[in-house]
Amino acid sequence: MTELPPGASPVDAIQPGTRLREWEIVRFVGRGSYGVVFEARRSSWLDEPPQALKIFDPIISSAARSALLGEFSTLTDVRHPHLLTGVDAFDLVEPPYAGCVVFVLELADEDLSHRVARTGALAPDEAAAVVADVAEGLAALHAEGRIHGDVKPENILRVGDRWVLGDFGVTSVLEGSYAVTHAATIDYRPPEAAHAENGTRQHRSADVWALGVSLHVAATGRHPFPGPDPMMRYAAALRGERAVVTGLDPGLASIIDDGCLVADPHRRLAAAEVAARLRDLARGVAPPSHPSSPPPAPAPPVSPARSSTSAPPSASASLPAPDSPPGAPASVSQPAVRAADAAVGDTAAAASSGPGWRPWLVLALAVVATAVLTQVVAVACGAVLTGVAARRVAYATVSVGLLVPTTLWFVRRTDGSGARPAPILLAGCVAATWLIATVALVV
Repeated sequence: MTELPPGASPVDAIQPGTRLREWEIVRFVGRGSYGVVFEARRSSWLDEPPQALKIFDPIISSAARSALLGEFSTLTDVRHPHLLTGVDAFDLVEPPYAGCVVFVLELADEDLSHRVARTGALAPDEAAAVVADVAEGLAALHAEGRIHGDVKPENILRVGDRWVLGDFGVTSVLEGSYAVTHAATIDYRPPEAAHAENGTRQHRSADVWALGVSLHVAATGRHPFPGPDPMMRYAAALRGERAVVTGLDPGLASIIDDGCLVADPHRRLAAAEVAARLRDLARGVAPPSHPSSPPPAPAPPVSPARSSTSAPPSASASLPAPDSPPGAPASVSQPAVRAADAAVGDTAAAASSGPGWRPWLVLALAVVATAVLTQVVAVACGAVLTGVAARRVAYATVSVGLLVPTTLWFVRRTDGSGARPAPILLAGCVAATWLIATVALVV
C-alpha cells in the first residue's frame, strides 16, 4: 500500500478492489471535505446495480456523529423519487478504517454543475424540467417538516433518468415555517440571512431563493448576481443588483424574478408552486404572473469566478467539481461571510425571518428602560438640588438630552421591514412613556 503523507485520512488509501464488509470498491468518484465517494458492488447472487459508498473520515466528536445521524435520518425517512435515497449505513471498526462511517446511497451519474460545465447552459425546456424535479423533491422535504439549507447545482444529481436533490448535511427540522439551520454556501444564501448568526431560524423560503439561483445557473451558465467571488456576489444580492443577462427565456425569467429571487421571504413562491410553473413551462404552457415587487435595476455583467473552500459533511454521491464551473458556486467559511456583511453595511435591505415576538420584545424593553430612566434622573436631581424650580429645569434638560439622542438612534437602527418595530411607533412609545412617567412624578 502507498504510504500516506502526514495528516492524511486512511480513507484516501482505499483502492479499487478493496473490500469493506460485503462491498467491493469499483472506482473512485470524488473527494469531499469530510470523506470520499466510491462506486461499489455488493457480493450477492442477485444481479444488483452498483451503489455509491460515501466513506467519511474517522469521526472523533459526538457532534459530528450526531450530524451524520441526522443526515441519514433524512435520507431514509423522507422518500420521494426526486430526493436521493439512503440504502444503508454502518461503522468500520477494524484498522486502518476504525472510526469511519459509511453511507450506502444511490449512485449518481453527474451533478447539474458538471452538466452545465460540460454542455453549456441548458435549453429552457430542459432547465425547467430538471429544476421542476428538484422543486418537487424540495416540496416533499418541506411537507415532511424539514428544510434543506444547501440547495445548489452541485447537490442536484442525475440518477438514471431522473434528477434528485442530495446532500442533506445541513438539513434541519421545521418548527412551523422555520427551522434552525446553519448557513451553507454563501452564493446561494438569501438576503435575510445576511446578519443572522449560525444556528438561527430560517424560513423554508430560503430554499426557494437557492432554487432560483440554481435555475438561473442552469439556464444561463452564470450566477444571477455580479462579482468576481462569492462574497462580492452576495454583497450584490444584498444590494439587489442583478447581472445583465441577454436571451433568458421570459417564462424562466418570470419564475426566477417574481417567484424565487424576491427580497421579502414571505412573497416567494412555495416549492410546490415553483415545480408546477416549471412543469407548465416545460410543456409549453405559459405560467401565470406572480405578484411581486419589480425586479431590481440590472448592474453591469461580471463573469463569476470559482472559490474553492470547504463544505459541511455530505452524503451526496456527486462527482468532483470541475476546475471552472459556471456561476462559480462555492461555500465560504462563516468568518468570511461576516466580513462580507460588514463590507456591505447598511446597504442590506434584507427581510427578517426571525420569530414574530422579537419586535415586541424590543418595544417592551425600550418602554421599560425609558420609565426607569425618568425615575433615575428625578432621584438624582432631587439628591443634588434643593430648589423645586432648579430640580424641574435640571430634570427636563437631562431627560431631553438623554431621550432625544436615544430615540434618534432607535429610528436610525430601524428599517421598517418587520425585523424591528416601525420608527414612528418606537419613538412615539418612548416619548409617551417619558411624559407619563413625568406626570406621575409631579402628581
